[in-house]
Amino acid sequence: MKWFFRPGRGNEALLRDLRRLVSGKVLGDEISRIVYSASPCSYSVKPLVIVQPKEKMDVVKVVKYAASRGIGITARGSGTSPSGNSVGEGILLDFGPFMNQILEFEPEEETVWVQPGLLLSTLNRFLRPHGFFFPIDPGSGEYCTLGGMIANNASGSHSPTYGATGDFVCDLEVVLSNGEVIPTGPLSLRGREMRELIGAQTLEGEIYRALPDLLKRYTRALKSERPLVSINSAGYDLWRIKKGRFIDLTPLFVGSEGTLGIITEAKLRLTPLPGKSLYVLVFLDDLDQVSPAIEELLALSAGMVKILERSILDFSKGLLREFEPYLLEGTKALLVVEFEGGKAAEIEEGLSRLLQRLGTRFEPWIARDDREEALFEKVKNIPMRLAGEWKGPKPLVTLLEAEAVHPGKLSAYLKGLRSILERERIEAIIDGNGGDGTLHVRVPLDRASEEDVKRMSSLRDACCDLILALKGTITLRHGDGRFKAPYLKKQYPTLYPAMEEVKGLFDRRNILNPSCIVGEGAKNLALEPKIESLPLGREQGKGLLADPMIRKRIDGCTGCGKCRAFCPIARILREEWSTVRGKVTLLKEIEYGPFDWSRDERFSFRRVMEHCLNCGQCLKECPMKVNGAWIALQGRALPVRKHGIAFGPPLLDSRFSWRLTEVLSNLGKGMAPHSLPRTLLEKVVGLDRRRYLPETKKPRRVPRARAGPISGHGKRVVYISNDSPGFKSSGEEAQGTLDVLQRNGFDVVLLEIKDFPWPCAHERSICHTRETMERVVSVLYPFVSEGLRIVFSEPRIGLAIKLVFPKVLGSERALLVSEQCYDIHRFLLELYDRGELCLEFGEIETTLGYHHACHLRALGVGEEPLALLGLIPGLKVRAFSEHCCGMGGTFGMMREHFDLSMAIGEPLFKAIKEMNPREVATSCEACRLQIFQGTGKRAVHPISLLALAYERKDGGSSLLSFSNSSSAVESLSPWGRS
Repeated sequence: MKWFFRPGRGNEALLRDLRRLVSGKVLGDEISRIVYSASPCSYSVKPLVIVQPKEKMDVVKVVKYAASRGIGITARGSGTSPSGNSVGEGILLDFGPFMNQILEFEPEEETVWVQPGLLLSTLNRFLRPHGFFFPIDPGSGEYCTLGGMIANNASGSHSPTYGATGDFVCDLEVVLSNGEVIPTGPLSLRGREMRELIGAQTLEGEIYRALPDLLKRYTRALKSERPLVSINSAGYDLWRIKKGRFIDLTPLFVGSEGTLGIITEAKLRLTPLPGKSLYVLVFLDDLDQVSPAIEELLALSAGMVKILERSILDFSKGLLREFEPYLLEGTKALLVVEFEGGKAAEIEEGLSRLLQRLGTRFEPWIARDDREEALFEKVKNIPMRLAGEWKGPKPLVTLLEAEAVHPGKLSAYLKGLRSILERERIEAIIDGNGGDGTLHVRVPLDRASEEDVKRMSSLRDACCDLILALKGTITLRHGDGRFKAPYLKKQYPTLYPAMEEVKGLFDRRNILNPSCIVGEGAKNLALEPKIESLPLGREQGKGLLADPMIRKRIDGCTGCGKCRAFCPIARILREEWSTVRGKVTLLKEIEYGPFDWSRDERFSFRRVMEHCLNCGQCLKECPMKVNGAWIALQGRALPVRKHGIAFGPPLLDSRFSWRLTEVLSNLGKGMAPHSLPRTLLEKVVGLDRRRYLPETKKPRRVPRARAGPISGHGKRVVYISNDSPGFKSSGEEAQGTLDVLQRNGFDVVLLEIKDFPWPCAHERSICHTRETMERVVSVLYPFVSEGLRIVFSEPRIGLAIKLVFPKVLGSERALLVSEQCYDIHRFLLELYDRGELCLEFGEIETTLGYHHACHLRALGVGEEPLALLGLIPGLKVRAFSEHCCGMGGTFGMMREHFDLSMAIGEPLFKAIKEMNPREVATSCEACRLQIFQGTGKRAVHPISLLALAYERKDGGSSLLSFSNSSSAVESLSPWGRS
């Protein structure tokens, strides 16, 4: 993808020097600096420049350059640590875009060499067919990089079985603070290699000369101040450097957060995939039972033990109604337990003995089938869901997250926390990972309030004192960063000087991630001048965020970075600006800080906001339910509000352009890409000449009036058929819906809505869109008032009415209309569940591949289409993995987005070609268009297949003609593949 941002002002010399030095990208524009200032921590730090290295020598050159000028360097993976160690004021190294390869896989040795920017999820997808995986499973496992995991010594919920990342790191290749590249691994203190290193006049030699003496001087402190926990990542790991007669720097770099050296390669140990797991819930009626229960469960080889304290169960009532019958009255804590690959009978026997010894009156709940295993997963994820749906007067703020005590001291830890919280008269929700002794404590506080900031600081100090009194650690995972650095002196009163010596030995100029681990850290999260707090909920906003609805959606983003995994655009581009987090950060900067609205920056800002498919994945996948599409829409409008109309891509900017597109599309159908009508489409409207143009049929036997009854058998329902230019509900889809509804005894009121109000590109269009939304609601509301239900077959219509209209209009009428609007699959399956669906289906002997449209998933519609298709005799249905097709409505039609759109859809195209079903089905018209573009296969709507099955039963003529042969494809679209 062509880079479109312009250089920033004031750092031209730095940019010029670095661009001469490295083969990777060097970014110094204001937009890039802003988006890279964010992470899940409580403050933002804007870098001078961002370097995306392509190879090891790029890193070496940057380090040498920075060392010669005293500029700080921060290495960054996915920016998922809440401790503030992935943001920095100097040069920021982003390894994600290029240094993300698997270098060497040794299945016999069960090891793999990787680069630091490789995603954990990518590695595990590669390893699974070979029967291996990298077993550490942090909460950010879908989107974190292995370099970040090593730098933070990451661990996850299965730490009782697998430990932490450092337990699986064999060797490293590291760039030191002077640019030297060194390997790590065990070296004999008396070997020849060690003698040569000690004699060399290098930084590596100096390190090996000094470390043995340092460890000897602090022997007593190393024994007395070692935390009594299963995993400790606070400070530097000085305990595992020396093993007998060998010394190994690997443990020192693991968990060092890039403060001692920058990792460029890592050799990791792998483990075979586990067997089937057994899932158990253990109910406890006394907090004193927590510690002995967890220790007994660990003795039974439990791989995961999560704690849900009673407070979180109380707060989450209503979020998981299917679980409420299982929640026993009097439960003080719930243990969510997984046993990997064990024998069920032995485990159940051990559980019975455990509960007898504890004296609890509750029996354990064991998942016996797939449905109960799915329920177990939902129970396990209650804390994250609660955080995303919290509706209190103040936002939930994380008080404790990565601190830990020994599992045997969890009861005392829980009681101590409750005492502190009661003394401060503050509510809290508590959950945690009992297997490693961590608790997550969230409290309702406002970080924009000076009083609440002081209160939070006081609470953290009290909690830290409690943890250290229990011989725990302030950091088990996520790293110390800036946030924990001030607490290290409390944990290591004698060892802290040793850690300062180590930092000085490896990085005497303090250029490697300064202020992290050893240093002053973030002295004041709210007021420190160089580390600017993001003022969540600030009332004095007067611009875009003065609108409470918009500010709430923007402030809801915690910066976790999960959008890097679920956003189709971010997955392909691997650029920070392409994430929802990047868009949110930009809007916050504009609201709370100065922003250069020069022509170049305005253009760049708009391009960032335009890179959104409006696929709705953020509504389903984002833990905080941040609506990225709505944020992008408001962002596109912002330059217009500030500077007037600045026309963008004509295809999106006006109703006139839509009509022009329709006329030219009809002229250009079937023509070669370089024909005159296709050239006009591309030049005048912005429609890529390679894009296949769909037919715009009307359903047969449908009245031309916008609304009217179609005779059935007495029951009434409203069906919305999209009649907007550009995309129209195909004749087969609309006619199939009408036929199926009539077959089930419904009188159908057909509504063909002209110019359906899709989200538009700028302020003028947004105003028109609001007016059109109000008109649509005024048409639908009388039907709702009569008790009629509204159905749609095109998911984009449902997404707009159910999720967008209530937010934009904020009216009770819009809300009532949205509540009575149903996806056709869900509507029909409800009929089936009540025994009211007509099951007189004829046989369709064929194989079908089903693509689940993004907009349908965003609406919460999951298995319903597959369940309906499964009712058709003879039809063999297989679902493709949940890949986005990349179309995004008009996004994929535009010249500047066509290649990106096809790249996003490539995994789906590949899956379709590999499965090679006779037919393909999907509920979204844009998806059908894209599937044809990428595979040459004509896709149909599931409702059309149901209608065809009814016709087959009657012996009627076929509604559909399945024609996925290559000759038919070429005649329709000889230029349709890019």
